[in-house]
Amino acid sequence: MLNGIFDTVLGYTPACDVLSLAITIAVLILLRVSYVSKSKSFMYFCMMLASLLVASVTNLLHYRVLTDHSASMKTVGYICYIVHSFALLFFMFDFLLYMLEPMLLDRKSYKRYAFAGFWICVADLVVVICGVVFGFGHVIHDDGTVTDEANPFLLAYVFMTALIVFVMVHYRDHLVKQLFNGVLFMMALAVLLIFMQINFGQRSFTVASFGLVTLAILFLVHSNPFDITTGAVGESAFDDMIADGYKKHKDIMVMSLHLPEFDSHTRMPSEITNLIRAMSTQYLKGAILFRIAGGRMVLAFHISKNPAYENGMNRMLLRFEDEYAHFRFDYKIVIGQTEEVLSRDNKYLTFLDFVESRMMINDVKFFEKDDVETFIRHEQILEEIKDIHKKSNLNDPRVLVYCQPVLNVATGKYDTAEALMRLSLDGIGMVYPDQFIPLAERYHLIHTLTLIILHKTCRMIRFLDENDYDVKRISVNFSVREFRDASFCSEVLSVIDSTEIMPKKVGVEITESMNENDLPILKSKINELKEHGMTFYLDDFGTGYSNLERIMELPFDVIKFDRSLVLSIEKTKKSATMVDSQAQMFDELGYKVLFEGVEDENDEISCKRMHAKYLQGYKYSKPIPIEQLTEFFEKKGAD
Repeated sequence: MLNGIFDTVLGYTPACDVLSLAITIAVLILLRVSYVSKSKSFMYFCMMLASLLVASVTNLLHYRVLTDHSASMKTVGYICYIVHSFALLFFMFDFLLYMLEPMLLDRKSYKRYAFAGFWICVADLVVVICGVVFGFGHVIHDDGTVTDEANPFLLAYVFMTALIVFVMVHYRDHLVKQLFNGVLFMMALAVLLIFMQINFGQRSFTVASFGLVTLAILFLVHSNPFDITTGAVGESAFDDMIADGYKKHKDIMVMSLHLPEFDSHTRMPSEITNLIRAMSTQYLKGAILFRIAGGRMVLAFHISKNPAYENGMNRMLLRFEDEYAHFRFDYKIVIGQTEEVLSRDNKYLTFLDFVESRMMINDVKFFEKDDVETFIRHEQILEEIKDIHKKSNLNDPRVLVYCQPVLNVATGKYDTAEALMRLSLDGIGMVYPDQFIPLAERYHLIHTLTLIILHKTCRMIRFLDENDYDVKRISVNFSVREFRDASFCSEVLSVIDSTEIMPKKVGVEITESMNENDLPILKSKINELKEHGMTFYLDDFGTGYSNLERIMELPFDVIKFDRSLVLSIEKTKKSATMVDSQAQMFDELGYKVLFEGVEDENDEISCKRMHAKYLQGYKYSKPIPIEQLTEFFEKKGAD
């Protein structure tokens, strides 16, 4: 009956506003039970939804009170109309701010458009209120009918729509294409709906037309679907949770499960996904599961909501351990509370990788402040290495050359040495190879460091030559990865030539940890450099699973026996015999044998007995700055 009155008397049906109200409430509920980024844009989106809610309710009340022809209800009708207009204007202003947010405009441009929208809305609201007060706008007659002598809201709607469209089109390169197309299409549909409403003398579809835009934004930007098998949301949601926790000073517990077998995007079997889903919901309140790329799942929860969280985590770990007997996939579990220094730049995923790299397989690690401090140091070192690589200054003062003199057994003198790399970094201090070489290799930055060391070593060789020191050569360590570059040989020779020394004064050390695919490249590059007189060392022999056939296929000159072989000499007669036979074999094949890690006289005697041509170790000298080699090398002609 009421609906019929509205239709015939007012050109209005409440069905559209009731539907808009229901949809708005449904969206708010879904946002509450799902995980959505708590960003500034999301705040604007929520205010837009609140505006629609108010607009729907006040519009329903406005037309409801018109069925009561009393003067007091007419006043209520005017109030509802003003609040309804304010809600729609507020929606448009929020929508403008929402679209400005991802454009990353400069402060001046942002303020210009925001202020333009603000004053359009304020001016229109003033006109709406004045129209009600002075009777030239929205008029409610005694019989309950409504006339709009002027429609200031429609004017504001046109201006705001034009402003938003102009900004979107003008800065379309700043917007994701899908967002630009989707929102623009929905705005066109909303304008068409308003036009049809005016054309047919209707008042029912205004709020619904605004709702079209919110639906577009919801699906294009704020939808974050749960994985149907695990109940997890995506990686970006994890970043958002950490950022929100940091902003609000909330402590979050992070539990990471990494199953490396699924890093190649292999589908997880149902028994694992069922287990993960069950554990993420049963033991901790408000815990959210995140599916990170590959085989990593992260469970995070607010500690304030789980005062007994330790009990819940222990129960989860016990259950996982029991279930592990069934699926037997390798895993690593890292657990810990968020730290401000990590949350500030949201480095948790990198941190988890770092912690895992130092763990054994099938292990659980509770990280602590020491782990975080070590990681921060690791990151600082990496940034410095990247900067060294970027500048590629062969005289970079941060890269230091240390050397360990090598004793020539035949002459009893020091005429060769091994160059060793160190970093001296502000705020960090001295950094040793085991801390930065793996980093440099992982991020393909090692070649720059090697060229710097080579350059500084060659400069020192030139100094020694010019001052008549007897220096046969100094060797530099190279990574096998560097040989894969087509320009490797030309770059090495260019550095040597720039210092005007003979290439034969430079040795190249390569570890035995090379794979079969590297063999042809290595052989070709070694032969090319040997033509210029350079000497090649096989470093760390005895640390890997040595393939003698593969080693002898490469034209090495010196075989360096690792410290572990020196130690094995004293263990058993069998070990000594094996080391001796290997050293004798290389000696008979024309290789020179160098034992490194010689620490005392017993080591020296044993190594000399086993065909050593060179000896290196703490018995003779610890690594020293390269400038101190003058204390070991003798001048030519000296007794």
